[in-house]
Amino acid sequence: MAAMRTPTLALALALALAVPACGKKTESGTEAGTGSASTSYDCKIFIKKKVAPPVEGHATDADEAKATEAAWKDACSKLAAPDQGDCRNKDKWSPAISNGSMTFNGKKSSTVTIKLEQNADQVTGKGKSTKSEDDACKQATEDACKKAGATGDCVAAGGFEQQGRSTESTRGAL
Repeated sequence: MAAMRTPTLALALALALAVPACGKKTESGTEAGTGSASTSYDCKIFIKKKVAPPVEGHATDADEAKATEAAWKDACSKLAAPDQGDCRNKDKWSPAISNGSMTFNGKKSSTVTIKLEQNADQVTGKGKSTKSEDDACKQATEDACKKAGATGDCVAAGGFEQQGRSTESTRGAL
């Protein structure tokens, strides 16, 4: 029996000394016994230019075509001066047109309302870092701003809004 206890005792002692080393970090930050490892961070940032609030134009006339033209003029006049010339450009503005007609005592009246909403495309920026997720996302924001024609952090500057963010980290041996 003494012969069996010695190997069992030796095995138990070896395990007791080895187990505490598992999961412990070395001075370099890697787990003991795993060798060198690095983490890379990938980030995608989705931004969109801040848009002007929607505007509405209204007009009433006996002639529906004249009412429509007057409603366009009214809506366009409510936009900021630089946008007024392009107010009918469907690449820049989405118009919602509603009209109604009524006849009273034999006289027809058409009322037209035009609501203009500014279009803005979403832009995606990508960043990668071995330092941190924040560093990767900072690079992604700057990339998105550059693609949108702005410089630096255009979200912090106020001209753009962040629409979303996607991050991924990968840990691998070197």
